[in-house]
Amino acid sequence: MYRTTIAALLAVLIALALSGGATDAAELPADKNAIAKVFYVTSRKWDGKSFTQERGDATKHSLGTCQVHFPNSETRWDIRKYFDSLEAQGWEAGAGSKRWETTKVWRNETMDRFIEGLRPSVDSAGEVIVYVHGYHNSFDDATKDAALLSSYVKAPVIAYSWPTPKTLAPTPRNYHIAENDVNWSQQPFTDCMSRLLKEFPGRKISIVCHSMGSRLVVGALHDLFPEGGEPVLKEVAFASADYDSDTFVHRAGRSLSASEITRIYVSPADKAMGASQWLVGGRTRMGAPGDDINKITALPNTEVIDFAVYGGGSTGHSMAHWLIANMHKHKRPGGEWALQRQALKLVKKPR
Repeated sequence: MYRTTIAALLAVLIALALSGGATDAAELPADKNAIAKVFYVTSRKWDGKSFTQERGDATKHSLGTCQVHFPNSETRWDIRKYFDSLEAQGWEAGAGSKRWETTKVWRNETMDRFIEGLRPSVDSAGEVIVYVHGYHNSFDDATKDAALLSSYVKAPVIAYSWPTPKTLAPTPRNYHIAENDVNWSQQPFTDCMSRLLKEFPGRKISIVCHSMGSRLVVGALHDLFPEGGEPVLKEVAFASADYDSDTFVHRAGRSLSASEITRIYVSPADKAMGASQWLVGGRTRMGAPGDDINKITALPNTEVIDFAVYGGGSTGHSMAHWLIANMHKHKRPGGEWALQRQALKLVKKPR
């Protein structure tokens, strides 16, 4: 009897060894679409269904979760193959979708309840990313970008959404309104980051910001770490940052030591940076820093990555979610792309 039991146990152990000790991961079927779970914090006004471009209460955020539906055509192979890791963070399989859509916007009443709901996803992935959008973005734009970033990193992403005008096309007047509203949003964002850092210590938090959202991030770093210090953030990534490049060097210089690494994504072909530079009297922007790139690359623990060859959409200003995610996870672009180490320029790999 004992010999039979031992033989059976050995057979099981051999089978586990041959199979790698795990069963095949569940994949998302081709006829299903991915539905992302996105956490959000916003200072926008609630209209009963979603959040508008107007200011809400600066002293009390709206916090919660929502679902972002990926169209079938945008549910990539890696989402399908590794869907089990996303399901562990609250993602779901949909019956099929032809368009992007944000639904089930659920609001918590307190930061305590928000943290309680967020913690299991952070524990599952080992980290969380805070995403801050730029000018001319709706709440749905922000949650879509957060979902895309989450889909590449395979970790929870908090969309921090501040009030900014979103009309048919950007205008100089709306740009100046957004500049005013991003200043109004500074203290709420700094307070939010202070609480998150307290709740999730040990370099579990990274920040990714795009365009004018960089102003909130620089301000928070300066307010929270004016003299720098040991790293408490895993990474800070500035994508096409609409921020004065010279001011960044002087204001953020010491505070950058609070992050293990700071990555700054730039493109001399960014038309939005050209327009912003013109609006501010020719002052160079971080997203297209020109000669100021030498000052920025001299900052400690900082990488500047020129992604102009990728395109960045019709304006050269669109965020390369996949690039930010791969650099964050693997310290390399991945796929058919490489970096010229001398200048950290994104290039096609030779065939």
